[in-house]
Amino acid sequence: MAHAYDRRLRVADLIKHELGRLLLSESRDPRFTFVSITSVDVARDYANAKVFVTLLDDSQVQETLEALNRAAGFFRYELANKVNLRTTPRLHFYYDESLRQGQRINDLLKKRDADEEE
Repeated sequence: MAHAYDRRLRVADLIKHELGRLLLSESRDPRFTFVSITSVDVARDYANAKVFVTLLDDSQVQETLEALNRAAGFFRYELANKVNLRTTPRLHFYYDESLRQGQRINDLLKKRDADEEE
């Protein structure tokens, strides 16, 4: 069973790498210029993949996510042509909140340290 898990990780890494390349070179949408893929989670049956992204400009998160999800078919088609997989998963894009949460926790810790020094 561990072998299947390792394969899912390898497929997720492959999708992450190829999608990053596609966003930079094949996409013509200017909103995708500042999109970074943080991780990919592939379902057990390889039919779906959650793609977590961050943006340089947080003010356009919803608009960019909608555009990415509308273009998911294009990315899946291009991915199928570039990667040799039995089934190319359907892509679903989500905003990765972990960076924002990490920054918030860091700010709280700095504030606590500053309060302790006083």
